[in-house]
Amino acid sequence: MGISCPLKEVFSFCYCVTFPNGLTENEHDHDLVGKSEGSVKPNPKEVEEYKWVSMKFLKSDIDKNPEIYTYWFKILLEKLPEKIASTD
Repeated sequence: MGISCPLKEVFSFCYCVTFPNGLTENEHDHDLVGKSEGSVKPNPKEVEEYKWVSMKFLKSDIDKNPEIYTYWFKILLEKLPEKIASTD
């Protein structure tokens, strides 16, 4: 996204899921957080579009449109607030 900042791993998790189309994901996800004061400058070869939304909107949108979000992202979103609070 064209930003640079120190990162800290706050947690990791493993998951395995088989989707209705028969494909399976079996992954170990490492989750890092950081804070940047810089502007976002995504590489157009890697990012087509992005947007900033509130956590309230994001959770509501996942409830309404779960199929447009990746499986791992929904797990991450459940765990992230409690994990960040425990590292402050």
